[in-house]
Amino acid sequence: MPIFFLFLIISVVGKAQTSSGKMDVYKSLTGKNIDDLYSLGMKYEKTGEKAKALTFYNALVSKYSDDLAKEEKKKCAEAFSRSGDIYYRSRQYSSAMNQYLSGLRVSELNSFGFITAQIYIGIGNIYSSHNDYEMGIHYYKQALLLVDNPKGKSIKNKVLNNLVGASCFAGRASDGEKYLRMLLNSRENTTDYEFNLLMCNGLVASYKGNMLLSIQFYNKALRYVEKEKLSEAYYESVSSCLAQIYLEINQPDSAISYLRKNEEIAKRIHQIDLLEETMRSLSEAYEKKGNHTEAMAYKMRY
Repeated sequence: MPIFFLFLIISVVGKAQTSSGKMDVYKSLTGKNIDDLYSLGMKYEKTGEKAKALTFYNALVSKYSDDLAKEEKKKCAEAFSRSGDIYYRSRQYSSAMNQYLSGLRVSELNSFGFITAQIYIGIGNIYSSHNDYEMGIHYYKQALLLVDNPKGKSIKNKVLNNLVGASCFAGRASDGEKYLRMLLNSRENTTDYEFNLLMCNGLVASYKGNMLLSIQFYNKALRYVEKEKLSEAYYESVSSCLAQIYLEINQPDSAISYLRKNEEIAKRIHQIDLLEETMRSLSEAYEKKGNHTEAMAYKMRY
């Protein structure tokens, strides 16, 4: 599934600490209360220091017990969810799933609906990342039930975005179109909403076989990225989709122009997932072009 459909963008996190290292850290944090640990975890997560954020989140959840006040239990559930997100982004999927499931037990037991929805999305993202779209759809739909209300509009739209993508990749374009209509009827005044709406339109059009319409939507998305000065992550998403379309309609030169730009960005920002996807697609593009030497070179690099 292209990265943009999973609204948790994958990034690289520092090496995890050893078990003995974690125990030393926990001992040094025993004097800090749950509020302090939560605040420090949030602080380091916001500044991009994910390994430090994990240290505080893990220390926080180690304090969980049934005797805690409800607000403290809520912080524990959210710490499980946030640490799961961090592990997911670093592609440590087993650790991410463990954190999500632990958080799910806490959030369901205490009826923390919004946190439960976030965890369902995280679990759905793990399955979708492994091409198990049916299980991804199952968990996205569970999340949708919990946020289908005015207060949950922002997260609801992110779930709908993922449901459009997962449904199309599962070969159910009609379901993707249904979720696209729901997204269209849940208007939100944000750049993410407008961007995702264009991208979802492009995806559904391609899976219904209308490649020209799909290209038109993706080009609108590119212009929107430029107009709103959005980050390179948005550009990468559109260009990956355009490259795939051009490969499908046998226009490898157009595909290569988008893929080479993505290759440049991926190397510069050390985005491993994007680089892997780009190497594979460039190998396919050069093969279609008849340049077997370049195709093999990119295949070996992939």
